[in-house]
Amino acid sequence: MKIKTTRYIIATFTFCALAPLIRAQCPQICDNQNTALGDNALPSDPSLGNDTAVGFNALQNATSFHNTAVGSFAGFSNVTGSDNTAVGFAAIGAFNAGTGSGSYNTAVGSESLGFFPLSGSNNTAIGFSASFNNTSASDNTATGYKALYYNQIGANNTAYGENSMLGSSTTVPTGSNNTAMGTRRSKTIPAEAAMSPPAMPRSSSIPLAALIPPPDVAHCTKTRLLITTWLLAIKR
Repeated sequence: MKIKTTRYIIATFTFCALAPLIRAQCPQICDNQNTALGDNALPSDPSLGNDTAVGFNALQNATSFHNTAVGSFAGFSNVTGSDNTAVGFAAIGAFNAGTGSGSYNTAVGSESLGFFPLSGSNNTAIGFSASFNNTSASDNTATGYKALYYNQIGANNTAYGENSMLGSSTTVPTGSNNTAMGTRRSKTIPAEAAMSPPAMPRSSSIPLAALIPPPDVAHCTKTRLLITTWLLAIKR
């Protein structure tokens, strides 16, 4: 009887000791060329392949392929978009409800491309909250803390530096084809403010005489005398 009771006690202690370890094991998926590690990571992608999700809710709603998400809520808003890369908390994550369909986007940094479900494509955002409010804009490059932060639909913009092309919450920027380099450059983006080279002066406005330097009279006279002396020497 003592031995039986002792066995029950040992079994009870063993179960209690191992129970937390059993819960601590993260759910894993390794099928159809998909790799997932973390609670709710990639649960909606049973058939399409080549997706990688690491972190809580990473690529939770994905039904597409060739996506990589690393971080809690990374790629959370993406549903039908493919070939996206999201690294960092809520990168391409969307804090608002909706579905994301954008493809070929790269977001590196917490909350980069992260506020709205993204339908734009070919965007690159590197830095905390870089291109944070992008909704449907495509072909933008934002590098730096909150670069292109408020831009939603403006396309073909390049912003490099902290708060570069930050924009404003009161007047949401919509400009396209802009380039800004440096901290806090062009905080408000005008519509279609593409950079153009400065106008060159017309050639007719510059007098021809201004382009020809005045002759050196003394040098010319000396040269002429040397030539005359040489010719006389030949005649002799």
